[in-house]
Amino acid sequence: MSKPRIVLTGGTGFVGKNLMEKMEEAGFFKKYEIYIPSRNPQKAMESIKKYTSANNFTLLKLSLLDKDSLKEFLRKIKPFMIIHLAGITKALKVKDFYLGNHTATKNLVESAPEETQFFLYLSSQAASRPGINVKEDEPESPVSHYGKSKLLAEKEVEKFRGNWLILRPVSIFGEGDRDFLRAIKIVQSLRINPIIADNRVSLIYVKDVASAIIHFSHKLMEGELSGEKVFLTSGYAPTTKELGDLWGDILNLKVISVKIPSLLLYAAALLSTISARIKRKPDVLSIYKVKEMRENWVASPEKMLSLGFKPHHFEKESVKEAWNKTIKWYMENGFLKRTIKKK
Repeated sequence: MSKPRIVLTGGTGFVGKNLMEKMEEAGFFKKYEIYIPSRNPQKAMESIKKYTSANNFTLLKLSLLDKDSLKEFLRKIKPFMIIHLAGITKALKVKDFYLGNHTATKNLVESAPEETQFFLYLSSQAASRPGINVKEDEPESPVSHYGKSKLLAEKEVEKFRGNWLILRPVSIFGEGDRDFLRAIKIVQSLRINPIIADNRVSLIYVKDVASAIIHFSHKLMEGELSGEKVFLTSGYAPTTKELGDLWGDILNLKVISVKIPSLLLYAAALLSTISARIKRKPDVLSIYKVKEMRENWVASPEKMLSLGFKPHHFEKESVKEAWNKTIKWYMENGFLKRTIKKK
């Protein structure tokens, strides 16, 4: 008798690879058959091996934008659950955000066979709105195309005929992330921390996000939770200055915070966009990203905590510990120069 089947999209990405590690620890590969769509299965397998020793999962070449092939695949394997992590965080063209986030999710929801009972979607804080102590039931007002496309994707998930759950992680950091790396490189090489606003941003360590997905997957499958949106966040939301000082402390460097005029950053974002299009390689810095960077993005952990999940790295000191691990990883893998003193 075959085991129940789960489809995991985005299993080869930043969060997905960390989730694979947590799935192995939680015994998912023994209990379930896991299927992971990928654009390049061979390359993905090499990457996944760095995170898990498990090999009893299936990688297959499949695009979520190919609805006919997607529908045929899902109706063939009849998964009882879909965990949807795949998405686009940066793009060369605005329409790519909506294709990679909204259309892909729409195709997945509409293609799910009647045997699929559960749908867990990893959305983003960007789909909500900026502010301090923002809660899940407040009206959404995303400020970027990324956030707008994720919100549209959430609307598709809400149409799923079975049990669904939407998780909204705040800014995710950790080993393997490249989005924070640019800022840390500036701090290390120039000893300055560029600031455009005195805003606060909630943070969460990637391994805590992976643990949360496991926790809420069980909640969903056991019928304890459905039809809800939940922020995933630590209890630490530093200002840009505080975060730069934290990095400097880990790097053993004296860092000076420097206020950067918004116009200068917008110009840098414009040049970055032009360069990305010439190189045909998307960059996270864009005009819309600058708009996000000027706002407070502090999510309330209240609902998450009430549902029985508290990130291991929740308070400032434990979040700093996670940043220490992350920066050491950057150094060990050649992304940063070694400046941390050996104890």
